[in-house]
Formats: sequence, C-alpha cells, structure tokens
Amino acid sequence: MKHLIKCSFIFVLFLFFCGAALAQQNESGREGEPATAEQTPRSTRIINALPDGDQPAIAQRKSTSLPKGTVSDEVLKQVPKGLVTYTPVWKGLDKLSFSDKENALIRLEIPHDLQAALLNQVEEIEKLWNSGEFDQAIGRLRNLEESQGLPGIAVGISWRVPRMTSEPKWGTDVRIGAQIDIAKPCLDFHYVIGNLFAVLKRDVDDPRWTINISLDGGATWQETYAWYGDGVIDVSAAVVDTFLYVGYVALDALGGADMARIRRFDIHTGAVDNVYYYKVVFDKDINIEEIAVTTNADYYDNVIYYLAILTDNSLIYHYSFDGETWSEIATGISNADRGLDACCNEGFADYFLWASYIDTDDSLHVARRSGVWEDIKLDGGARDVTSVGAYKDRIMTVYEYTDYDIKYKVSYDGGDSWYWDWIAQSYEEPPYYHEPHVTGRRGGGFTVVYHEEVGGEPDTCWYRRRDYGTGSGTAMWSAPEQFNEVDVWTGWSMTVEWIPPLDPCCHAYGSIWVGGAELGAYFDRIGCLVPGDASGDGAVDLGDVLFVVSYLYKGGPAPALFAAGDLDCSGTIDLGDVLYLVSYLYKGGPAPDCC
Repeated sequence: MKHLIKCSFIFVLFLFFCGAALAQQNESGREGEPATAEQTPRSTRIINALPDGDQPAIAQRKSTSLPKGTVSDEVLKQVPKGLVTYTPVWKGLDKLSFSDKENALIRLEIPHDLQAALLNQVEEIEKLWNSGEFDQAIGRLRNLEESQGLPGIAVGISWRVPRMTSEPKWGTDVRIGAQIDIAKPCLDFHYVIGNLFAVLKRDVDDPRWTINISLDGGATWQETYAWYGDGVIDVSAAVVDTFLYVGYVALDALGGADMARIRRFDIHTGAVDNVYYYKVVFDKDINIEEIAVTTNADYYDNVIYYLAILTDNSLIYHYSFDGETWSEIATGISNADRGLDACCNEGFADYFLWASYIDTDDSLHVARRSGVWEDIKLDGGARDVTSVGAYKDRIMTVYEYTDYDIKYKVSYDGGDSWYWDWIAQSYEEPPYYHEPHVTGRRGGGFTVVYHEEVGGEPDTCWYRRRDYGTGSGTAMWSAPEQFNEVDVWTGWSMTVEWIPPLDPCCHAYGSIWVGGAELGAYFDRIGCLVPGDASGDGAVDLGDVLFVVSYLYKGGPAPALFAAGDLDCSGTIDLGDVLYLVSYLYKGGPAPDCC
C-alpha cells in the first residue's frame, strides 16, 4: 500500500508540473472571448448583476441565410403561442377513424354556468357514444353546440387502449404520439415510479392537448388521453404525490379566456381522474395570457402552485394542498407581460417558490415567495422567453436577449445578489438562438437547452450543463452539445427536465422539442455524466486525471458536475480524488462510483 501511494504521489507531481502546458491548451482551445458586463444598476427591487466569473461566451456556427420564423418581430408573431382557432367539438370527433372511435371513451366538459341546464343532454350524448352509437352522438352534439351558438363545450377522450407512437424512433430522437402541429410541450416525472409524462398542446385545426406517458425512461410513449376544445390558450403541467396535474386555459361559453382550469391523471397509468373531473382555479372575468403550474414534489410533495399572467398585466398566484380547494395570495405585480415560468427551490432557506417573466418594458424579472412576494428586476432588453431553475438557494434564470442571444442570471445566495453571462451569443451576424429552458432539480446541477437557426436543415437543438456553484467563477459550463437529428422548428417551444436515471450513477435529462415536416413532438435523453468523467468527454481516462490536477493546482475549470470529480465521496474535490483515479486506472483499484 505504501508503495502504491508513493508511486501515485510521484505520478501526481509529474502531472502537476505538466499542468501549465495543459491549462494553456485548454485556454487556447476555447472559442469566443470572456463576456463583459454592463455594471450599471438594473425594482420592486433593482439588482446590480456582475459578471459570473470568467465564463467564455461560446461562438457557435454562423448562419449564411435568414432563419425561418426569426427574421423580424412580425414573423415571430406567426409562432403559434396563444393562437386561437375555434373548431366545433363534434367536428373533431367526426374526424376520428372508426377504429379510434371504437377505442374512445368520452366525457363532455360543459361550462359551470350551463351544467345544470344541459346535464341530461350531455349524459345522453356520452351514453350514445360510449355504447358505439357514434353517428347519433355526433348529431346530438352538433345540435347542442349550434343551439348554444358560442364556444365553450369540450370533450375529454380516454383511450381504452393507449395509442402507441406509430412512427419509428429516429436515432436518439423519439417521436411522442402521432399529433401534429404541436405548439408547446410540457415534461415532468414521478421520482419513485420513474414514469415520464409529456403534455402536448396543439393550436390549429382541432385545438387540443394530450397526455402521453413513458414507462421505460422515454424510449417509447403512449397517448392515454386527449382534450378537444375551443381555442386552447395555454397548458402547463407538474407531478405531485400520486397525480399529474394539468392546468389549461381555453375559450369559454362567452368566447373569453378568463377561466383557469385544472385536471389530474394517475401517475401509474396516465388515466384521467373522472371523479375529480375538472376544477376552476379562478375566474376573474379578465382574459388569461399564460399560465405556469409547478409543485413541491422534490421535497414535501404536497402542494400545487398555479401562476398566471392576465391581459391587465397582473401576475396571479394560487395554491392548493389537495387540488380541490384553491387559495389566492396577491403578488402585487401589475406589469407582467409574457415569458412566464415558475419552479420550486428544494432545500430552501427562505424562498421556496420562484417565477420569472418579462414586463411591459421588456425587462426581465424574477419574483420570489417566502412570507410575502418580492419582485426583482434584473435586466432590460429581454425578448419573449424566460425560464427559471433553483436548488438549495442557487437560482438561475435564462432568457432570450436582444439580437437573438441567450443570456443567464445566477444567484448563489437565494436572490440577494446576482451575476450574469452568456449561454449563446451571435456576435457580428447570425446565427439566431431561441427558446431557452433551464432545470436545476434533484442535485443534478443546471442544464439549459435552446434552439439555433443555422440557415439550413437540420436546425439545431443544443444543451449545456454546469454544477450549481458556490459563488462567481466556481462552476464551469460544458461546451454546447447538439442532440437532435430531425430538423427543429426554431421559435417553437421546447423544455428540459431532470429525469429519473436508468443508471443510478447518472444524472440524466430529458428534452422535448417540436420538429419535422409535421411539427411533431420529439424526446431526447441527454447529458448523462458518469462518475470519474471530470472532463465531460464521455470517457474515464488520463484526461480526467489531468483535468482535476489542472483544477486543483493550476486554476483550471472545475468539473461540470461536482459528483464527477468527487471520486472518493468525501464531499470535496482534492488530492485524494486524484489518487483514487490513478489507482483505478493504473493499479487495479475500485472504479469510481456514485456517492
């Protein structure tokens, strides 16, 4: 043993003296230049955001032609966010194939103020359909809708046998369901069971949203439920306890969109809870622009949070312990315009809930909740999209910035002080970057996904990851990695989430995005970093020893995830980890394991 330690120490000293050359190589191999900050005050509370260490802004490929959907603000308005089309529900049912009709159990959704008057007609239509009398059911539903003369009737379809995705897997890109013209995907998981859930919103022709479940970590998907209604404005979904809760907004009986609704689904099967039916979270007679649903599933696992931006620019907040009874607490925010996102903060000291949004003056805000809501203005020049992630009071928000760049702000102290840098920057000319989304759940560090318009096909989905860090410059971003094969539709929504690992030592992530000629939803499993792979290149080898030595003794970057460098599970990255890795690689010692 003494001989092993002696040899290992000599080897480490050798590596140390080689460190200067290694560090120089790493620096010269980076693209781009260090980001600079405008250190001017950015209320409400205003924060001075300082540079987040010496993180380089990565100069990625430059496009040679104008991007689709990103040429100008006018073109961006064509992206189907909040696009409303009214298609009678009976037409949607009539379009189903005969086999789908046989497979469909329906339950109609009638506005609250009409339920008593229409109850008998509704029950008769449901009975006819569910017993196989499809034409009669469609005829009576048509008469009912036309007699009302206004939108507001919807239908929930529970598939007797879940609909499996018919399209084969595209390499690493897995098609979710057969729905086309997807405008927004939502992704969440149940930590114990491991099931994944994708909620897909469609806007054109037959507006709808669907529930899709994966029982095998995202390799295959099946659609269990479809909601057909009038003018789907927004959807958002999150798991808590034994249910997936789906918040949604659609046109009501008077043609408005002022009713915030919610349904729930079984985490084992994805089946709708028809006893629960649907609940109205709030109805303020003011139209709703966007919603965000999140939960505290990562710790107490007992509360649903429902946030919304209204057309009067107020930010509305409700919560519930059981999904039945909802309570409202005023946020005091009256200038919220777009880009709403929300998350919980596992391991929080004071602030358990965070939201991000863009105000009416195009400024980025975050709002945090403890005993009261506090609103923090962070930056100007924001475009349309924000996202927020949090873990143990490390908070990160990413957002589209002027000229189609992706920027982030990060706090290491629960939001009292902030730092900034770039995720992706276009420099002198295109490319164009869109739709950033961040997650920071379950101890897996921060992971960000986004689109790039490259002027050809396929356009690109990228991801980057880093540890949470303890202060400015303490966590290094990984280089951008592409993960799609099918062409992504830039400007269409995408999402990323920590997901239960297939390998217990692997922090993995799932991303859903919209692509292909039909605007289908695709899933990719990304970002597994194995113990010992400090450099993040996918292998455990000499390069990882050199990487840790450079980090410890020559000022090199830290491992993208702390767990990849803490090989002996001591809680710190130090000489012991170098010795551990040398022993494994050259002396037959134990392999790095997850702590």
